[in-house]
Amino acid sequence: MFVTIEKIKPTKGVESCVKLKSIGLASAITLVSAMTFVSPSFAADAPEWKQKRGDIPVVVTLTDVVPASKSEGKTGGPIYVSIQTRKDYSSMKGFGGVIKAAEAGVMTATHHVDTPGEYAVSIWHDRDDDGRFSMTDSYEVLDSWGASGTPPTDTKTTFDDVKISVPNMGTNVTINMVNPN
Repeated sequence: MFVTIEKIKPTKGVESCVKLKSIGLASAITLVSAMTFVSPSFAADAPEWKQKRGDIPVVVTLTDVVPASKSEGKTGGPIYVSIQTRKDYSSMKGFGGVIKAAEAGVMTATHHVDTPGEYAVSIWHDRDDDGRFSMTDSYEVLDSWGASGTPPTDTKTTFDDVKISVPNMGTNVTINMVNPN
């Protein structure tokens, strides 16, 4: 699944909200899971299902991060991290967060889950900061992406392809970003 940002009607006490909406793709790369994130500025007022938090750390290290070229007048966009159980995989639910600014090379961020078990970690770097998973008309990917496990590049990614085990003391996962040519 790929994602786009969609403005949604705010709930009581919330001034604004952004929801990531999944869209289908007729391409071989169907990895980036649908994700919903809540801005920390209004997380306390968000609906309970959007507040999934936990105490078990998942340290995500991203390699080959390539921000947009500032010399071309682009500032680049955020990196979205989705950590999902099998049940929530490719849905609008899960754990994770947003890394607001990409740095070239290697980046590390810690996110938390609530119980030990199997999870899939999906990454989407909105390099052009347009709020959607960008592709050309011929489905050439323009944004960066990555996943835990071993995501296939020639077929749809399944939970079993990208699952990792998270014990009760947490885990570290390294994800090699796939960048556009």
